[in-house]
Amino acid sequence: MAQVGISEFTERRLARLGVDARLALFPARHGHPVPSPDGTRLAWVSDRDGRPRAWLAPLPADGGPLPEPTEPLPFAGDVQALSWSPDGRWLAAETAPGGGERTRVQVVPADGGPMHELAPGAVAATLGAWSLDGRRLGITLFGDPSGDGQACLVELQDGTSVPLAAGPAARVCAVSGDGRRAVVRLGRRGERRLELVDLRSGRRTELLPGGATVADARFGVTGRQLYVHTDAGRERPALLAVTLRGNSGVSAAYAIAERPDDDLDLVTLDPGGARAALVWNVDGRSETELLDLRTGLLEPVPPAPGAS
Repeated sequence: MAQVGISEFTERRLARLGVDARLALFPARHGHPVPSPDGTRLAWVSDRDGRPRAWLAPLPADGGPLPEPTEPLPFAGDVQALSWSPDGRWLAAETAPGGGERTRVQVVPADGGPMHELAPGAVAATLGAWSLDGRRLGITLFGDPSGDGQACLVELQDGTSVPLAAGPAARVCAVSGDGRRAVVRLGRRGERRLELVDLRSGRRTELLPGGATVADARFGVTGRQLYVHTDAGRERPALLAVTLRGNSGVSAAYAIAERPDDDLDLVTLDPGGARAALVWNVDGRSETELLDLRTGLLEPVPPAPGAS
């Protein structure tokens, strides 16, 4: 039987050449690569079997080609995003059953085992940040996919959850290394704000005054420093450092990476908290720098071959 969208003539011609018609005309797409925290494995999303699924393979120590996995990870639905737990024991995925809008959050043991869905009773759920020990995962629950969400921390061991914030675009951005504080984002686009939440007392402290379009944060390795990616109170998104005082006090923020004419699109901190990768939007193209968070020195990253 001829495949949808492929004429019988084309299929016969490809068959004579020994070429699979689907692979020739609709090649598999691969994306969203996420290395394991110890750097020994790679997970990614590919539609090699017709639907976007998650695949896992060991990274060759000699830098050779990645071995081809035979089975996808047992997530249910189309995989939209992947996230490793910091201890490397779990892989979490945001999935869309049937390719619809009502996304789910699921986890599987990285060394094999059944899939567990977090908050199966929610209408929809989206991924947030992990706690450093890998025991809790931030997710946002929705009673209606188009409505406000409730950002929570879920215990993987027993499925219990602690609500942290509710509202438009609510999300758990970061959890401190000692597990005592979290940063949550909420608010509509252009009005987003970040709040520091004391997980023991429930006290909430707004990090930066005013609304923003970009609002994200990560804890430094000591937990006394926050690195905030935002455009709150400024013309363009930048990276700010915020020093925390006591249990929930916040000192004034100051910029550690900003440009007068370029937007900071992406920020990623290394697990050791020593450096940050910065991706700038320069007239529509991406430019990457490495920032040493200890010294403030910036190091440009050469563009990939063929990049323009």
